[in-house]
Amino acid sequence: MNNHRKTIGGPAWKAQAHAPLPASSKPMLEGLGRLSRFRSAIEPLGLADRRDLLASLDELTRPMTGRELDQAFIATGLSRSDRKRLVAALKGFPIVMVAH
Repeated sequence: MNNHRKTIGGPAWKAQAHAPLPASSKPMLEGLGRLSRFRSAIEPLGLADRRDLLASLDELTRPMTGRELDQAFIATGLSRSDRKRLVAALKGFPIVMVAH
């Protein structure tokens, strides 16, 4: 007997495997229209509000520096030498947030 958990209509992986759009629809570029949706969402904003929003998004999505990673790992209780090794291993990855 299959012990995999099923959702209504079948296993979850089957729902995820289907194409997100019907085959008859025209192809959308930029991540299924993400760019056009983003532009239409910020279009009603004034120029100053757009600048503030984009500056905030830029800060929130920029990769963390090695120092920021080290500071984030202090709360985990790791020793300084362990944190240094961990930061060195993760430095090349674009990490935007560390949660514990």
